[in-house]
Amino acid sequence: MNLFNGSKAILSFLELSFKFKDLEDFIYNYEQMNQNIDNEDKKGISLMTVHKAKGLQFHSVIIVDQNKTANRPAILSFDHDDEGQLQHIFYNKKEREHFDSEYAKMVQKQDIKSQEDAINKLYVAMTRAEKNLTIIQLDNKSYLKHYLNLKPCNIGSMAFTTNQEQIKNLKTPKFQELDYGRQDIKGEQNIEIDYEAIYFGNIMHFCLEHITNFSLEHIKPVLGLAGFHFKLNSIDLQHIKTLLQQIINNQEFQNLIKGQIYKEQQVLYQGKLQRIDLLIFTQNEIRIIDYKTGLANSAYKKQLDNYKTALASLYPNQEIKTYLYYLQLGQLQAV
Repeated sequence: MNLFNGSKAILSFLELSFKFKDLEDFIYNYEQMNQNIDNEDKKGISLMTVHKAKGLQFHSVIIVDQNKTANRPAILSFDHDDEGQLQHIFYNKKEREHFDSEYAKMVQKQDIKSQEDAINKLYVAMTRAEKNLTIIQLDNKSYLKHYLNLKPCNIGSMAFTTNQEQIKNLKTPKFQELDYGRQDIKGEQNIEIDYEAIYFGNIMHFCLEHITNFSLEHIKPVLGLAGFHFKLNSIDLQHIKTLLQQIINNQEFQNLIKGQIYKEQQVLYQGKLQRIDLLIFTQNEIRIIDYKTGLANSAYKKQLDNYKTALASLYPNQEIKTYLYYLQLGQLQAV
């Protein structure tokens, strides 16, 4: 039986969905897993967040507004300087800014940062469009109106595709609800996804992205950020601190990062967005370091080969070397 016309994307999507109890559970965990289930022919509508769209371009883009609701304030606020050093920890209390000048400065700084982040986010969203940009703005509690206060208008005219042959060949799919059941393959066990490990990997990547100069004195402010961002307890923070000290004290690692450092660098290659954990440019070569919280896996080499191929197309005359750093083991491996 040729299910879904043999589409690997739809079959992979269906197989992945079986692991979750309901739609809400699936949507939340799918975002965390960062699974790559791209449609082979890339036709149709892509529904994505601004973060996922970064670095991509589309013929037409529709930006949909969202309700601007007040976030529940955290119990504590952390004030950092421009170097990421923790300066103050404030207990949040309503109207405290009226009688505490230091707290008022922190609130003002956070408001400015929040507004800058929102404007940058909207800039990224709007510049994804090559030909057509449509913005749908709510009348009340509008996120867009709060930052941009757009007025209804039409600028220019809609640009349609000129590929008439492609339009002519498009067929409306016939939907028929069928029960495909669950695949039962003897000799194979269902692979359970370790969400705790994925979450821990996200925490370690966050810390390594925000640490300054990979030095011991910058571990404390990073732990403060991670503890607040991920709501970590003292045991988790101590474990993370040990791993950070381990990588910073690794002399081989320190030798490799001598050069111009770029963290979490995105590279667009053949329509796919690659995200490199650590990229170092030296006079003689380019070095790629990828962090792993799990054990050795053959898929890691393929991932690094993709990074290397993408960078080689941009820097054809540069030697490129790739490395894996296993955080739990404290081992650096040339690939």
